[in-house]
Amino acid sequence: MTDPLVSVIVPQRNAGNLLGMALHSLEIQTIGTDAFEVVVINDGSTDWTPEIVAEFSERLNLTVIDNAEPRGVSTARNQGLDIAGGEHIAFLDSDDWFGPDRLRTLVDEITRLDVEFIRTDYVRVRGFQRLLSAAPLRRRYEALDPRDFINPLTVRTMVDYPQVWNGLYSRAMKEKGLLHMRPDLRTCEDRAWTWHHHIAAESFAVVDCPDVFHRRDLESSLVSVIDDRQLDFIPAFTHIFQLLIEHPELEEFYPKALRSYLALVNNHIEKRVAKLPDVLRTKMFEDAPVPIGMFGEEVLDRALLRFGRDRLDTISPILESAKTDR
Repeated sequence: MTDPLVSVIVPQRNAGNLLGMALHSLEIQTIGTDAFEVVVINDGSTDWTPEIVAEFSERLNLTVIDNAEPRGVSTARNQGLDIAGGEHIAFLDSDDWFGPDRLRTLVDEITRLDVEFIRTDYVRVRGFQRLLSAAPLRRRYEALDPRDFINPLTVRTMVDYPQVWNGLYSRAMKEKGLLHMRPDLRTCEDRAWTWHHHIAAESFAVVDCPDVFHRRDLESSLVSVIDDRQLDFIPAFTHIFQLLIEHPELEEFYPKALRSYLALVNNHIEKRVAKLPDVLRTKMFEDAPVPIGMFGEEVLDRALLRFGRDRLDTISPILESAKTDR
């Protein structure tokens, strides 16, 4: 049997009420169901996920991995990657869905452009509202070097657009170890993953195919969960910093990475700290300054260029602690 054109990896935990729509969106792909396989990772679900999967088992080329206990979204995706046999890899979260032409378009373009990965715009879904979220790169349908689109410092770039499910990735990236995720990252895994791609992959392109629909503000979303998983942005960026520091030729990207981290620190203080239990709030203010010390004062000064007085005031306790720890 020849390898499928695409392996679609679907991690799932207790979203059985939405999984059916995600799988149906694969069933109606115009590329044809014979062209791709679907790997569903049932990550310790306690709902009716098995029944939903069984319903689609004869309508899709579908494989199921059942975890008796939850292992986290990064490990679940890694499990899917380990058995994926497709020439290309796509990811679809169980609460999202694809438009009918999504896979056909992406396969055609990644083949025509001969690049390692492709990114696209996507549609944000809130209830009945639909809003286009555009990739921060106007150059389309052109093979590009991923490192060329990390900077500039003060502009939103492709490393600030980290959705795992918003692209198509070549088997070559899997073989290079660029698609597996750090299993210790339960949130913010997409940031470290995207930075790794732009550091180590050889080519990419952005194309017009916004046929991926992403639900926002669901109670089940990890972004909405208030527990220690919210602090995983700290080890995620520590990992990014380590990747950069291991390659001195990447020094020009140090300020961008640090600025991105400080922006997330600001976001957490403004939107999430008040909701955290006292012990986690204390832990965040203790741990967040540590990665800043991986860079010198000059890098920090450059990272804070035009950062904004309000944001500087918000993160000032973190900056003061980082200076004290140097």
